[in-house]
Amino acid sequence: MKSKFAEGASPVEWAREYPWISMGLAAAAGFIGTTLVVPSRDQQALAKLAAIERAVNPPKPSSTNHEAHVKPADHSLLMMIVREVLAIVRPVLLSLLTAGLAGRQARPSEAEMEAAAAREKAKEPATNPS
Repeated sequence: MKSKFAEGASPVEWAREYPWISMGLAAAAGFIGTTLVVPSRDQQALAKLAAIERAVNPPKPSSTNHEAHVKPADHSLLMMIVREVLAIVRPVLLSLLTAGLAGRQARPSEAEMEAAAAREKAKEPATNPS
């Protein structure tokens, strides 16, 4: 797998070679994405209560109100673990994607190589053996 990993990250080829691993990774990615995007019932209830409290008691304008700019901390253990895992995996995924795209762009086709060789051959001055 190391040699295939070095060739580039092609999810289609990986899915053909390792269908069960691909399905497991897709399921895990779906679970993690859903966990990050969809708030829990407790978080939804807290957001509604906070909105009601802001509507009933609007904050008083002051230049030293630092509490209004502070985001509430998310104390869910699962959310903290997921965020840390994504922070670790994100650079790896981005480098794989960049390497795959750069590898495809860096390799000229056979026709392009032949055309370049023909141009170079046409530029060379003819040598006369004397």
